Amino acid sequence: ATGVAFFVMMLLIVWYTAGIFRLISSRTNLLLELEESNVKANSANAMKSKFVAGISHELRTPLNDILGFAELVEMSGSLDEAKKYGKVIRGSADHLHQLVNTLLDLAKIEAGQMSLVYTESKTWELFDSVVSLHRYEAEKKGLLLSLNIAQEAPKLIKTDRIKLMQVMN
Repeated sequence: ATGVAFFVMMLLIVWYTAGIFRLISSRTNLLLELEESNVKANSANAMKSKFVAGISHELRTPLNDILGFAELVEMSGSLDEAKKYGKVIRGSADHLHQLVNTLLDLAKIEAGQMSLVYTESKTWELFDSVVSLHRYEAEKKGLLLSLNIAQEAPKLIKTDRIKLMQVMN
């Protein structure tokens, strides 16, 4: 009888020990998953901080153009000069508007609510509008910014014009 009791006791010890090992293994797996989630969250937070810093700079550039050229319009001596400055103001305001829309679109992407609207666009006009937005900044830096489109490029493209311009900007 003592041999049977000893055997049963040993089986119980093995069974409880196996249960403890299963609990430890499960806890270890949970801790690893938690650590992995924490690393991903920290990485996403760092990327978001980097994005906010970058977009802040991008927003300041057209805003400074708008303010500077608005001041030049106030001081301009001729209507032609004022029109020239007004065109730059309009382009910078459009660029600023696109940047804000980009931010809003990123929020839509995160929420899974992004949709595309395809329309036909003239290739030259689409690319020229983007280059025109950045030409003044390039010239201020002493750079030449020009646009060359290959002759074999399609004259019309079907695209989401706004999203494509956001990417090009």
